Amino acid sequence: MAVPDAFYKIVIRIEGNSGTPKVLGFIYPQSAPREKPYSANSHNKYLVSVDKIEEVTRLDFMTILHNSIEASVESRKAQSLWK
Repeated sequence: MAVPDAFYKIVIRIEGNSGTPKVLGFIYPQSAPREKPYSANSHNKYLVSVDKIEEVTRLDFMTILHNSIEASVESRKAQSLWK
């Protein structure tokens, strides 16, 4: 059985009353260090857009969203982790 080169994670948060989704996308290579304790800086370097994850996995996420919202949310790469 082959070991994957990497794994992905997508985290979605709905913003307050506006209901606007915010997204964090990550691709962690197998070579990523397993850091303890948790360090936000160590995770920022693995941030990618959901579009990038879709490109790599050939999966389509967030299909329940209206197309214009989906396109906007998936194309953005977060610059840092949420506080």
